[in-house]
Amino acid sequence: MGKMFIHPVQEKPSDPVVITQRFGENPAMYRKYGLAGHNGIDYRTRFWFSPLGKIYVVAPAGGLVIETGNEGKSGYGIYLRIRHDDGSVSVLGHMTKLYVAKGRSVKQGQRVALSGNTGNSTGPHVHWGYRPPKPDFGNGYAGYVDQSDLVKP
Repeated sequence: MGKMFIHPVQEKPSDPVVITQRFGENPAMYRKYGLAGHNGIDYRTRFWFSPLGKIYVVAPAGGLVIETGNEGKSGYGIYLRIRHDDGSVSVLGHMTKLYVAKGRSVKQGQRVALSGNTGNSTGPHVHWGYRPPKPDFGNGYAGYVDQSDLVKP
C-alpha cells in the first residue's frame, strides 16, 4: 500500500463525502481535452450547510504549492497544484478562492482554498487529480491515475 491521502473537502462530521464523478468516467466529454475520460475525482460541495457550494478545501497530503492559476471559464478555473513529499502531484480545481501561493509549503489537512464552480463546471465541486511520482504521460489521462485506493475512508 502506498502513501495515504485524505479527502480534500472538509465537511461536517455527520455528512459523508459524496463523489459526483469518478476517475475515467464520461470519455466523450473529455475527448476535447485529449483525454480518455475524467482525469480525477469530483467531490460534491453543495450541502445544507453550504447552499452556495463553498466549503474549505484542504491539502490531501503535505508538500509544496508548485502552481496556481485561473483558466477562466475553461479547464480547472481557479486551481492549484501541490507536489507532495513523495514526488507525486495533486491538482485541485474549480475553486472560488485560494489561500496559498506558489512556493508555499503546506501540511496534510491544511486549508488551501474555498471550493466553487469556476472553469468548465456544471455545479459547485472540487476536482482532485493525482499524478504518481513517476507518471506515464501516455496513459490517456495526461499522467493522472485513479487515487481512490490511496485515500483514507
